[in-house]
Amino acid sequence: MSAGKALRLTDQELGLSYEEDAYLITFSTRLQSYAEERGWNYSPELAPSSFLFAQMQHKKSLPDYNRGEVFENYYKPRFLEQLENKFALNRLEEIVDKLLQGRNVLLVCFCGEELYCHRSIVKEIILTTIEAQE
Repeated sequence: MSAGKALRLTDQELGLSYEEDAYLITFSTRLQSYAEERGWNYSPELAPSSFLFAQMQHKKSLPDYNRGEVFENYYKPRFLEQLENKFALNRLEEIVDKLLQGRNVLLVCFCGEELYCHRSIVKEIILTTIEAQE
């Protein structure tokens, strides 16, 4: 489900009791107040910088733009570099702890397709961390 669709649904339509079932995390400044009203966690430290986001928007406008190639070879390495700070690492550790406690974690963003969204990178890091701890 895309974040845009999720925003149009009520809590009941999503079928979640946020306090009990899910640990929701949003990255988008456009979702900050919506998230905070519902007790979601706003995590800008796990979002791409506005500079990286703007660079990607520019690349999308180029005639030779190849989505998969740009994501893997340009965006992903730069985003991973951005995550190498104590704030992002602490938030990732917190997410891993929630999952290990049996909580559901939902990563919410406006990107429609997870494959080309920073959520996929964050998810990969989290799953790799969990696998290493088992």
